[in-house]
Amino acid sequence: MGQSTPQKNAVLSTEPSTDRGIGSALLKTPSLTHTVRYLQEVAPQIRYRFPYGWFVQHNVQTQQLVADLAFADLDQTVNIAIIGPEHYGKTSLIFAGMMALTVQRKPSELQFVFFALNHPDFLPLQPSAYTYLLIHQADQVTEGITRLRAEIQRRIEVARGGNESTQQDSAQIGMPMLVIYLADVTAIGQELGEEEFEDLLVLLMSQKPECGVRVILESPTLAQVPPRCRTLLSDQMYGPSLSDKEDIEKEIPINAPLRPGTIRPSRLPQDHPGVFTVISDTGDGITLRGVNVSPEIRHRWMALQPAKSPPPSLSKAHRHAVHTP
Repeated sequence: MGQSTPQKNAVLSTEPSTDRGIGSALLKTPSLTHTVRYLQEVAPQIRYRFPYGWFVQHNVQTQQLVADLAFADLDQTVNIAIIGPEHYGKTSLIFAGMMALTVQRKPSELQFVFFALNHPDFLPLQPSAYTYLLIHQADQVTEGITRLRAEIQRRIEVARGGNESTQQDSAQIGMPMLVIYLADVTAIGQELGEEEFEDLLVLLMSQKPECGVRVILESPTLAQVPPRCRTLLSDQMYGPSLSDKEDIEKEIPINAPLRPGTIRPSRLPQDHPGVFTVISDTGDGITLRGVNVSPEIRHRWMALQPAKSPPPSLSKAHRHAVHTP
């Protein structure tokens, strides 16, 4: 599949200031089906492709604007933060990423953990074979975290194979990738307490890649992400923020010149939901538009999820043996 040329009215632009060139993002993105097909064609060797969104770049050879897709390789990208105001498109971006992952991988290869307090959108995923754990009520947090800590410890031990000098990749030893999504770090922090929550996040985010643990956290502002966790982020996606523009400019690791077309997060317009600037841990940046997934498509996808297998039932003879004194 080649790169397509965007329509003239599909490009978001801002006048340059400290940015190199004019900032741009593809405003009318292709469908999720087109996005997944594109991923499969341009990066078939990558096992866990998580789409970020579409951007516009200048083709030097043709002298035209062309659209391309930015995505994360979750084999390499271990921790992602999505920062932006409410109703800006963060949840849609997450759904697009999860849906793309489930097209690529079976439940035996991929499992999700949802910390979704105050987020009923994810409740239909409770019976899905892809769902390892879904926490949507405050009284589920303690038990859920206990279970999650035990799973992390199990993965550490399995990856080591009983020997710290022998590290094995999670895929090689049959462990599914565990993608942990924290829908609102503020709500979880309030429930656990700031110190305990930060300790938990550091535990989850500091695991070696071979343990197969990936963290995606969502927050309205950068200030609500615990400081120790910011240094553990691989990629950071920023929407506009009125409350912590100065924090963003100080904290994000823009260590390389921004490519032409990238808008600094503090200069993103407020009136284009779904437009993010992604900053990688190397300091590279790109402005893009996340793939939009409508509520109707989300609900259809959730309704078609494979169900969890029921626990094996005991045979009649086994049941008799168990209950015989």
